[in-house]
Order: sequence, then C-alpha cells, then structure tokens
Amino acid sequence: MKTLNYLIPFLVVVFSIISQEVRCQVSINSDGSNADPSAMLEIKSADKGFLLPRIDFNNRPTNPTVGLMIYVTSHGPIGNGIYVFGDRGWEKITTTQAFYLGLHYGGGVIFYVDPSGQHGLISDEVDLPDNHPYGCNNTVLGADGTDLGTGSPNTATIVANCPEPDIAAKACVSSTQGGFTDWFQPSRDELDSMYVHQAIIGGFTTGGWYLTSSEQSDTGAWIVIFNSGTPSIAWTDKVNLFPVRCIRSF
Repeated sequence: MKTLNYLIPFLVVVFSIISQEVRCQVSINSDGSNADPSAMLEIKSADKGFLLPRIDFNNRPTNPTVGLMIYVTSHGPIGNGIYVFGDRGWEKITTTQAFYLGLHYGGGVIFYVDPSGQHGLISDEVDLPDNHPYGCNNTVLGADGTDLGTGSPNTATIVANCPEPDIAAKACVSSTQGGFTDWFQPSRDELDSMYVHQAIIGGFTTGGWYLTSSEQSDTGAWIVIFNSGTPSIAWTDKVNLFPVRCIRSF
C-alpha cells in the first residue's frame, strides 16, 4: 500500500510534466486544431492577419535579442516598415528582387539589367522550334529600331503591318514559353547583347545566323551571326529562313 501511495504522486508529476511540454506548442485558431508539429506557435485565420508591435523607431527596444521583429511607423533609417534585429543591428525587410545577369527568371535568363536594377530583358533558353523569315519582302514596314528597347515596338509594327502568317515576329508573339505571353523578337542591338552573354543564356548554335526584328530596307533585315569570336552584324533578304530567339522585358 505504501508503494502505491508513493507511485500515485510520482505518476501525477510525470503526467504534469508531459502535459506542460505538449502545451508549449500553442495554436491560436477558431477550429480547435493543434499546432503543426514543427511549430512552437501557429496562428490560423481565414480573414485576419498577424499584427506586429507598431512603434516609432526612436522608441525601439534598447537591448533587443537577435530575431526581434517590429513594425516601424516613423523615423525608420531606411524608410518605415518591418525591421528585424540581426548580427548587423536593425535591418529592414524588403521585397525588392535583386536582378542580375544570368538569373533564371520570368521564363528565361536575364541578359540585360538597366541602371535602375529593377528592369531589363530576358532571353528564352531555346530557339523557336522552326526557322522563320522576316516577312513582307519589297515592303517597308517601319520596324527600323536597332537600339536596346526597340525590339518590342519593332515586333508590334511588323505584326500590325505584315499579313504573312508564318513570320518570326508573329511566332514570338504567339509563344507561351514559361507561361508568359509577352515575348517579342529582339532588335539588332538586343540580339548583339545576347551574343555577348550567350554563355549565361545557353542553347545558341555556334555560327548560327539569328534574325532580328530590325528592318534594314524594303527587302532586307538585320541578322547577328554567332561566330566563335567577335559577332558579325549583317543583313539578309527578308525571304530567307533563320533561327529566332525570342525575348521579353521585366
């Protein structure tokens, strides 16, 4: 009987400890479910958010621990928003994407980033399945832009003014590569930039004659020849068939 008298309090203590360890996982919800096994705290809601402490940065905690998070409402050193305390002090959490050459993004590979660092050009990673002509030989279409940034308006001009169906510009516009529908045929300088960065883009045919959207004359269009050395820029008859690599902007 004495043994039982000692055992019962012991079991009560054990179960109490186990219960406390289980309760260390907290679930805040309206459906009565337990927290996920991997979480110490889980908050569930179908129509509400999690609200961080909102404070003036000048009133931030004086001795923060690493990982502490606050929402700064004023006097933020790099703007107001969510800040977290880390090894380098208070740092603002930002959603700004870091874009760089060679990044696989937006259905292809980035080969040009403008001075803002937030916009540029993406090349498809493969050529169009078939070779295509420029189209509308003996007709001046007005798609004569050659600089970076002129591929999209060139393509729109060709599509609007050339009724021929199986031309390069229309093939790019019809592409749904990567789930995107805003592909266009690169201009001369855009394709030249793709030549320069062909190693990070990949898939080009060495020595391939790639067709641009830049019109040279009523019978000619600009091409870029992917030689092993310096690229060759030349022009060709609009009726000739060439490989095409489509691009899009971001």
